[in-house]
Amino acid sequence: STLSPSSAASDVYKRQTSFILERNFIWFTVAGIFMFLCLSLTINGPFLTLYQEEVLRLNKSQINLIFGLASIPSALSSLLAGWLSDKLGSKKITATGIFFHALLTYYGQILTETFNPSIFFMFVQFFYVGYQVILTQITDERNRAKLIGFFGTLTGLISSPGPYIGMYLKIKYGFTATFQLCLLFSIISLFFLYRTKTAETSQAGHYLAKYLLVRRKYMEAHQFIFIPKTLMLIKT
Repeated sequence: STLSPSSAASDVYKRQTSFILERNFIWFTVAGIFMFLCLSLTINGPFLTLYQEEVLRLNKSQINLIFGLASIPSALSSLLAGWLSDKLGSKKITATGIFFHALLTYYGQILTETFNPSIFFMFVQFFYVGYQVILTQITDERNRAKLIGFFGTLTGLISSPGPYIGMYLKIKYGFTATFQLCLLFSIISLFFLYRTKTAETSQAGHYLAKYLLVRRKYMEAHQFIFIPKTLMLIKT
């Protein structure tokens, strides 16, 4: 039997919301937890500063200067990250950013004690641009604000012990162990990021758009006037 437009709308919305909550959003939230755990051992924690102070023997002025200089290519890379996200996809940009940030930070500091890992700030911008795009792709306007708030709360709370764990490893085994854990977190996050299907969300959006077209025709056939800007229905 043919569904009425209201029933079709309910069916499409339920399938879309169910997909977001039960699959995509959960996978991406878990990926986000590991990504932010990784960053808690680098830019969101004290370890890059401590590494420069304790290993490279830099003073505070030198450290501040390096962080300032590193922020310039980092800011410029945001433009590149946005362009590549449109061309290659937000998942690839997010994965590239978090993985290469962790990988180059780890391998850089174990290869030489004169290496400064702060130059890899630019890869973090790939992550920040990419993950926000993914959040808009796996949510819709009805639940986006709530789900993004939930994502931020959960990833922030669970990643908060990261600096404590990193400090324990640093004291017991040295900076190498801390950055190894960061790399491990980034690799784990890639598995859950891979499970996030942004293409399927686009398909759900296609079905929703198709329903809206059918709904409009139904309303016109029954002498309703649809005003998109105000979302009002006026019976003639």
